[in-house]
Amino acid sequence: PAPAAFWIAFSPGGRRIYVPSEADRLTVLDAATGEQIQAIDGLGGTLDGLAVSPDGRLLALCQKVGQEKLTVRSAEDLRELWQVPSFTERCAAFSPDGQWIATGDRDGAVSLYQTATQGRVRRKLHGHGATVTGVSFHPDGSRLASSSRDGQVKVWDWKAEIELLTLPLPGGIGAWHVAWSPDGSMIAAAGEDGIVGLWRVK
Repeated sequence: PAPAAFWIAFSPGGRRIYVPSEADRLTVLDAATGEQIQAIDGLGGTLDGLAVSPDGRLLALCQKVGQEKLTVRSAEDLRELWQVPSFTERCAAFSPDGQWIATGDRDGAVSLYQTATQGRVRRKLHGHGATVTGVSFHPDGSRLASSSRDGQVKVWDWKAEIELLTLPLPGGIGAWHVAWSPDGSMIAAAGEDGIVGLWRVK
């Protein structure tokens, strides 16, 4: 049987599909035919999160077993460009301008890495009481939403490192993922109980 794949992402133009797996393998598929274009193995641990930059040039990969790190690779040929130690939990997101990568961490923090400095310039958002399971930038890049196993969704002014809102899931159920609507007027979060929470935000 094929190794489990925990994440999948299209390129911005929809021509490629990127599939990281638990078997140290990153596969690129042709979206039109399903044929494999490229694959690399031996990446040193489970690949459990993936984001594609808005311009389609970069991939951000979360690795949480073995060598725990955030790795940035070329989307064209999959070569590694840079990496930083990380305690991320299966989620990453690029800012709309592609200048920052956000990750959700097991210590309850959201980490942000500047792409132009290869992650050397960083920011940290503290507020969750458990693992952060999802991160999502507002379409205009001004805010960031995060979900956590503590049963809360938080909205941040991430540039000022200020928490703006806390949105609890009913019953305190842990949240698995979070996303903004395309117009930025709503936030959706998937709960561990299979229920999706929706909030209208300004």
